[in-house]
Amino acid sequence: MADSRMLRLFQACRRLQERLTETLVARLRDRGYPGVTAGHLTFLAELECGENHAAEIARRTGISRQAVHKQVKELAALGLLAERPDARRRNRRTIVFTDPGVQMIADARAILAEMDAELPSAAGRATAEDAAAFLDEAAARF
Repeated sequence: MADSRMLRLFQACRRLQERLTETLVARLRDRGYPGVTAGHLTFLAELECGENHAAEIARRTGISRQAVHKQVKELAALGLLAERPDARRRNRRTIVFTDPGVQMIADARAILAEMDAELPSAAGRATAEDAAAFLDEAAARF
């Protein structure tokens, strides 16, 4: 069987994403967001800061509108999202962040900034930025 640097990179990226998400979820829980899950964070990362619509989110993420509505319902129960009637089109609803949802996103970004200081010493700022640039370039190729 052939060895592949791409396979190692894929596995390392997946492990890193899982660990970063687990850490972020745990730290958000410590800051007062006990119901937030990794799936919620993945979903929230796909939303625009302003108005969102289920059909657009479904199209952009490749999940069904039913799955979008399920996530929105869960996040609304946590007080992070709200649905409102769409002023322009009466047959659809607008999904928006609530004030606590905006605060949770701000807290998540602050936690991620704090995590920067925890990068391995071998992965200093320039190295981390180089790695991110490399991953962005690789993603653009494929």
